[in-house]
Amino acid sequence: MKFLQVQLNLLTTQVASRLPWQNYRLLLGHVFIGAFFSYTLLNLNDYANIGGLTYEFGAPVVKEFSKEYIDDTFSSYEFDSEIRPFSKIDLSRINEVPKAELRSMILRSMPAKLRRASIPFIDDALKAASKYQIDPFWLLAIMWTESHFNPNAESHVYAQGLMQVMPSTAKYIAGKLTHDFPKKNVKKYIRTPKRNIEYGAFYLNYLHNKFSGNSMHATVAYNMGPAFVRISLKNGRPVGKKNLYLTKVRKNYKRLTSIYRSEVQNMPRPYELTYVVQEPIHGVKFFVPQAKEKTDKILKTSLYAFLSPVSASHIIN
Repeated sequence: MKFLQVQLNLLTTQVASRLPWQNYRLLLGHVFIGAFFSYTLLNLNDYANIGGLTYEFGAPVVKEFSKEYIDDTFSSYEFDSEIRPFSKIDLSRINEVPKAELRSMILRSMPAKLRRASIPFIDDALKAASKYQIDPFWLLAIMWTESHFNPNAESHVYAQGLMQVMPSTAKYIAGKLTHDFPKKNVKKYIRTPKRNIEYGAFYLNYLHNKFSGNSMHATVAYNMGPAFVRISLKNGRPVGKKNLYLTKVRKNYKRLTSIYRSEVQNMPRPYELTYVVQEPIHGVKFFVPQAKEKTDKILKTSLYAFLSPVSASHIIN
């Protein structure tokens, strides 16, 4: 507020001392500066809240680290190392990325307007993907394509919510999950974001298994229905060729995985996966992971691991 007040006083003083044509140019300059400053603040706020933290301007605030914060910062969502990706991407390393950092990667890959809309639902989407062991980027790409992260979205065929779940599909899934499906207020029940995301993740996993792990067929089935895909395959018709929905999902998937591809797939492996040079250094113990042949070449082409005697002894033992 002080910054804005100073700028306003400066503008008033300068405008009063200049000619009309100069006033106009000066005013435009200040408008541009103000717009740029406001845009920067809005985007800073987006990034500051990506990890679930709140940034406060002014005096620093000291906060204790809760169990939830520690878990969010240092633990990861649990995915099977052999999970099948929707597209050509290495998901085997996704468990190396802490929860907060993975959300940050996803949000930073989105357009600014979409980022703000998606922030409340990213964590639930990643948890649902982990629960049903499906590609989390695929789930989010479907959500982006279906509703643009609008929890109140409704299609012309009455599909509801973030994942555009049909009432009949929701009733089927509720039965499978032993949930009580209501006779009234069905729309409200399906639109509940957390439930809607879980039902969408469950259904994607179901379709993925139904079509033998073929993500393309499962994606088309999510949009057109499994019967359409099954009949097309039975009659030898191509599935997914010139399919606008599938093209949109692929485009959104590529955008969502852009930062993950550049930052995770190319980063060094953790030190636990490297071989360690076996040389005596006072006060430091080294270890070498199990290998078929512990040759001199393996030992000489290894990396140093500067471990304390206590931590190293735990690993060795």
